[in-house]
Amino acid sequence: MGNWDIFLGDLAGGEPVRLTTFPGFDGLPGMAPNGKLLAWARARGGGFMAGIKTHIMDVSSLNIGPENYEPLNPEWGRPMSDDPPAAE
Repeated sequence: MGNWDIFLGDLAGGEPVRLTTFPGFDGLPGMAPNGKLLAWARARGGGFMAGIKTHIMDVSSLNIGPENYEPLNPEWGRPMSDDPPAAE
């Protein structure tokens, strides 16, 4: 599978900042509308994209850890659900 990580680049130039250091897949990043939070996918399983979980990081502090993990999808604030949407 290889190692995929997420970097933060400065459009004005300079070196990119490495945000993740996981030995497997970290990818599919998405920035919150307020620009303060970044969501991304991390695969912890044995195969490509296996055991994937969504992680959220406070980009302003670049602080990651268990206290910053929220079981939310990248639709920002909508809880994940296996239930299909109700018919209208």
